[in-house]
Amino acid sequence: SRDNVPVTLGNPLMKPQDTKSYEVGLAQGLGEGFTLDFSGYYKDVSNLIQRAIYVNNRGGEWTTYATYVNRDYADIRGFRASINKRKGWITGSIKYNYSVSTGSSSTPFNASPTFREDTTFSPKDLPYPKDVLMDFDRTHNLVANLGLNTRKEWGPMLFGGYPLEQVTIAVTSFVR
Repeated sequence: SRDNVPVTLGNPLMKPQDTKSYEVGLAQGLGEGFTLDFSGYYKDVSNLIQRAIYVNNRGGEWTTYATYVNRDYADIRGFRASINKRKGWITGSIKYNYSVSTGSSSTPFNASPTFREDTTFSPKDLPYPKDVLMDFDRTHNLVANLGLNTRKEWGPMLFGGYPLEQVTIAVTSFVR
């Protein structure tokens, strides 16, 4: 655990985290305020930060410290589909997202490698762990929105005005 490492040092050789995103989609108006949207996407995330523990035995005394290296990565891919109704007194949408997020580690602390500094190993020499589902992966995500919108001068007249005119009541529900 990270509490057993007495010293954490910075790493001036760190590279910035990098994300390359690609998306292609189609949006189609269907009339009466309905639209249909569909898109597919891919994200390649590299240079994610991972904690590394270094152990050194010089002069018969063991020294241990931690630092951070650019070793983790993630691949996120999936598609979205939605149908929306934007006009009328009933509005809403149903959106579905399918996504798979895999990579080497969800946080810098999940799989910290240990290096012995008196050898020739470096972070790039260690084999990468097999891809795992990331903690933030939500493979299936369904969101439904429903809105009821009253028009101008709608409802009973009270005290010279319409208290229920131009009111919106909305409900959102999701399944993950």
